[in-house]
Amino acid sequence: MPHLAQAGWLTTGSNTPVVKSEIKYLLTALMFFTRVPVYSGAAQDKQSLNQALKYFPLIGWLVGGFCAVVFYLGLQIWPAAVAIIISMLAGILITGAMHEDGLADCCDAFGGGWDQQQVLAIMKDPRIGAYGAIGLILVLLCKAIVLIELASVSVG
Repeated sequence: MPHLAQAGWLTTGSNTPVVKSEIKYLLTALMFFTRVPVYSGAAQDKQSLNQALKYFPLIGWLVGGFCAVVFYLGLQIWPAAVAIIISMLAGILITGAMHEDGLADCCDAFGGGWDQQQVLAIMKDPRIGAYGAIGLILVLLCKAIVLIELASVSVG
């Protein structure tokens, strides 16, 4: 039986090993969604990002798992509410607040924009407005309260 690479299973048309390409796409997804330092092998071009799409759920699981570990370790020291806040902070730090920034932009744009042009202009503005700040505070507060309530529910 021939080796997988010899049989053509692990190579693409350009003789680049598929495994190497897939690792590059995984690292591209990791670089896109987190602040985790990624070596220079991760690509930043549009085609690689399109190929990295399949790894986005895995990155979400990794970030969620990291937050869960921080929560579990925090529970060993602090009450559940404090551990939850710290795990939320860990999630914000590891992702570079990417999702929170998008939420704030969306709240600002739809709260302050009257037409499509205005909405798009507000979304491109790097500053946060009142709607963005209020939306962000309310969503993070709601998330904390729901997680605190879930932590107090006994399973079984």
